[in-house]
Amino acid sequence: VFIMTTVFSFNVFGVDIRYTNEDGKTVKLTDFRDTQGHWAHDQILKWADYEIINGYNGNFMPNDYIIRGDLSIIIDRLTELKNQTYNYFTDLKNDDYFSEAMLKCVARGYINGVGNKQLNPRGNATREEVAVIFCRVFNIDTSYSGSTGFKDDSNISSWARSSVYALSKAGYLNGTPDGYVLPKNNITRAELITLLDNFADTYIPNS
Repeated sequence: VFIMTTVFSFNVFGVDIRYTNEDGKTVKLTDFRDTQGHWAHDQILKWADYEIINGYNGNFMPNDYIIRGDLSIIIDRLTELKNQTYNYFTDLKNDDYFSEAMLKCVARGYINGVGNKQLNPRGNATREEVAVIFCRVFNIDTSYSGSTGFKDDSNISSWARSSVYALSKAGYLNGTPDGYVLPKNNITRAELITLLDNFADTYIPNS
């Protein structure tokens, strides 16, 4: 998983989670139903309080994989992007809930297409993809392109190696206890929020 070398503890209070139930009534919660006792509970609730993330019908689904469309929404909320590119992608509809955020991320250069005029918005984001995207968002130096030192270094895509190395060197990305980074694995929603939280103290303005 994504871990920072220094662990911070946060107590989050007053989170207002709302959703509309099947009867059309607004339900208010102070915590997601499925995050209590989860290892990333505090980080998830913290970023929900910041209104950067939200769930669905009172659940956050922390162990589900995050799709590229939802990743773009988080980035858009975090960086308050203004401009979006023209939608020439064949797999992105203008009325998709993540369409505007994705086109903003493309315009900024944070997220690229996957070829053949496609964005793969509903595809799961991998660990190496997120490493590349976060390095772009937070303007992290990725000039080094040598070995990362992980046992599965050869499995890291050439376009992602320098980003994986940069995050590893900075202490944001550690491998498994036996030395693997698992670059092609899909990243879970909880892992993504933990990585985002790791960046907060250094890269994200208080405002």
